[in-house]
Amino acid sequence: MGKLFSALPLQVRLPIDGYRTNGLIDNIDRAKLESLLVRFRDSVRRDVDRGLADEIQRQVLDSNYPWLTTATTRKLARWCKTNGNPYQEAMPVAQQISEVLFGTILDRTLLNT
Repeated sequence: MGKLFSALPLQVRLPIDGYRTNGLIDNIDRAKLESLLVRFRDSVRRDVDRGLADEIQRQVLDSNYPWLTTATTRKLARWCKTNGNPYQEAMPVAQQISEVLFGTILDRTLLNT
């Protein structure tokens, strides 16, 4: 697994919610991402938490031009470092999703989330 990001590239800095970000790496392994999204859905306990996987699916895999909204990127960053018993099982999967999409693990503090 990659190291925790200490300085995000400019395009991943998310100043205003609602903007779309293209901080994604160019060569996303779509098969690996799809597999990780299935694992994430299986790892979370609440339907509302599965929504993150659905958002990534729509915005990246089901799109001709992969993007993540700021809100989705922030949700993923929160899952990459989260506390609490019900969330720990999905955190490593979220970190792997982040690495597939961005080439690193998103740092939620740098994204102010």
